[in-house]
Amino acid sequence: MPTRYPWVGLRFSMSMDSSPTEKPETLTFPARYDSLAAIDEFVSRAAEAAGLDERAVYAVQMATDEAFSNIIKHAYGGEGRGVIECTCRVDADRLIVTLRDHGRRFDPASVPEP
Repeated sequence: MPTRYPWVGLRFSMSMDSSPTEKPETLTFPARYDSLAAIDEFVSRAAEAAGLDERAVYAVQMATDEAFSNIIKHAYGGEGRGVIECTCRVDADRLIVTLRDHGRRFDPASVPEP
């Protein structure tokens, strides 16, 4: 069984009405590029429910797509080799999107400085 490493959470501190912390919603997606539309829909619903404007919703989608694609490419080494769990949570005045995978761990110290 692969070791589970927590992935860096994507945090969006957007201007929105303060609201109490809501229960997080989590969905699991196949680590495939054709899952991008489904994850976009999932994070868009959460962002809209949190009161983010259209531009902020788009920013959340783009950041999530980039992170999701990087997991497929770098953690799993390609499509169809695992799953990616996405959690969306409204916490006070921000939407927090967290992606978790079971792929290879990235060690930034292993990359030479430019």
